[in-house]
Amino acid sequence: MTSVAEDRNEIAQLLYRYANSIDRFSAGAELDDWIATFTDDGVHEFAGVEHVGREELTVLAEQVRGIRHFILNPEIDVDGDKATVRAVQMVYQGLKLGAITWHDDDVVRTRDGWRFSRVRVARTVGGILDADNLA
Repeated sequence: MTSVAEDRNEIAQLLYRYANSIDRFSAGAELDDWIATFTDDGVHEFAGVEHVGREELTVLAEQVRGIRHFILNPEIDVDGDKATVRAVQMVYQGLKLGAITWHDDDVVRTRDGWRFSRVRVARTVGGILDADNLA
């Protein structure tokens, strides 16, 4: 049995792996590392548009190529085998700040470790990301 502190650390690492692996994909790496941060039926929601499961997540990843993601200030609340995460995400395209968003995520413990069951992204500031471009 892991401690809450160990769980929080593992979930923080999941957040960083989520951001880094999608950015490595933009640089030509395989997408599997990013997809593996989700459960098999994981959901990514941005501005009310949902992408569910591996196939739809792959479509989303193709749409955000060239964008850098930085996850900041995570608040992680662990409750047994489930957790919630709230964090700030800064998104850059080149050297230009594209958006500042909130992450409100649901995370579950699986046999392979912590995984996202739902990622909710809501824009707070910015302009280059538009839900119409990610539908």
